[in-house]
Order: sequence, then C-alpha cells, then structure tokens
Amino acid sequence: MSTIDDWRFSTERLLLRPFEASDAPFVLKLLRDPGWRRFVGSTPADDIGDAERYVERLRASYAKHGFGLLRVEADSATPVGMCGLVRRESLSHPDLGFAFLSAHAGNGYATEAGLAVRDRTFSLPVTDTLLAITDPTNVASMSATRA
Repeated sequence: MSTIDDWRFSTERLLLRPFEASDAPFVLKLLRDPGWRRFVGSTPADDIGDAERYVERLRASYAKHGFGLLRVEADSATPVGMCGLVRRESLSHPDLGFAFLSAHAGNGYATEAGLAVRDRTFSLPVTDTLLAITDPTNVASMSATRA
C-alpha cells in the first residue's frame, strides 16, 4: 500500500502534495467557492475550525486507503485547487476527483493535475482501475477527465 509520502510530486506547472493543517485557510476558501457549491456539493464550512476538521479527514484517507486528495499549487506556489483519489462507498474503485477555485478555471490545471494523479496512481500499488464521475452539467470537468 502506498503512503502519504508517495503522493508529493510535480508536473511542468504544478506541485501536488497532501494537505497539511496549515492549508485550512485555503481549504475554507475552496469550500466556499461557487464552483465547489455547484458541482461538488455543500460541505459545511462556516469557519476555520470546519476547514481544519476537513483537512484532518483528507489526511486520514491516506492512513485508511493509501491515497487521498492533494493540494494543487501553480508555478508561483499559489494554491489553486485539489485533485486526487476519493474512496466512495457507492463505487467499486477509487474515483479521480478535483475542484479548483473559479478564479483559476480555464488554465488547464484540472487536466494536468488529473493526468498526473492518474499516472502516479498506476505507478504505485494502489489500483488497476480508476473511475472519474462528474455532474452531467459540468462540461468543463468532463473534458478534463477524457484526456
């Protein structure tokens, strides 16, 4: 099984790494983003404490499943979103999931991060099958997952 340390890597423009407690302010911003609320759902995030607890759950996924969601930073070390693997009870295999701040949409970050996570997933002893589900009205996400 992979460990949390296996999930820190980069692409040409992005750094992907597991979330840390200090990422809570960014997570709060992401959970409040209109794109998150529209396509991911409402995750209660009233304050920084809620975001800190969410980060704890993100990190716990690595201990439980060997994978999880990653913080995605652009060239300038600016956090722009998250991408990684999610274990959903309703699915038989891990789901490739991502969410990016609306301000960073249209830059190809989801495609670049998604492909990198896919490649990392298949290079580790995680799974030989990866799913990617999306809201049928989220056309941008569907094009990113077809790459």
